[in-house]
Amino acid sequence: MASVGKNMRTLRKKQNMTQDSLADKLYVTRQTISNYEIGKTQPDIDTLVKIAEALDTDTNALIYGIPTPPNHKKEYRRLIVACAAAALYGVLVFSFMSAAREWAQTYYVAGPLLLMQTLAIPAFFVLLGWTVMQAIGVIMRAKSFAGKCFRIVHYLLIAALILYAVIILPYEVRFIDGSIRQYRYITGGGNWEFSYTFDFLPWWDFIAWKIMQVVLRWSFLFLLPGAALWATKITNNLNAVRVPD
Repeated sequence: MASVGKNMRTLRKKQNMTQDSLADKLYVTRQTISNYEIGKTQPDIDTLVKIAEALDTDTNALIYGIPTPPNHKKEYRRLIVACAAAALYGVLVFSFMSAAREWAQTYYVAGPLLLMQTLAIPAFFVLLGWTVMQAIGVIMRAKSFAGKCFRIVHYLLIAALILYAVIILPYEVRFIDGSIRQYRYITGGGNWEFSYTFDFLPWWDFIAWKIMQVVLRWSFLFLLPGAALWATKITNNLNAVRVPD
């Protein structure tokens, strides 16, 4: 209650109201208002309610002060950085994609193109999904979910993306090895010394190729885990949407 007088003075001046005019509204003397503002006396609860009505505010503003609007500059800076990163990565990916496609058409080697389509492009969509959700969060003041179950979902999504990379990488390495061999043969550069084989686990190649077939056709679906990663991100923000565990 010690700051009520100071808050009262601030709110009164904000309303361009003199002590006399406020006193008239409250049916008290100007000296009474002055005593409240300098802290010489304190208004009771009923008087606080009347003062709040006269100043077109609520008692919380009188007791705790005018709420300071949150500073969203940090969120906007993060969004700008995320958008710039997504845009730069997208330009690089699709530039390399164009070069890889031209190389495949010229030398009939599809290794680099397959690598871009099954790793670089999905990574771009994950980043894009995160960035879109971040933009929605900034614009609509939305917060990520908080709670044990959402933390679990977050970690499971990360594990699933890592597992996807682990499954297809051996196939990718062998495919690129074959592409390099073919390129050196076509250009007369001799044989490529490195030879990577994974023939002792043919079912691994089968699974990897089936998964990549889906990704080649539906790579934009990686937007979903990107968005979900933002929605379930680990945060210490007290304003996060809390769902009971």
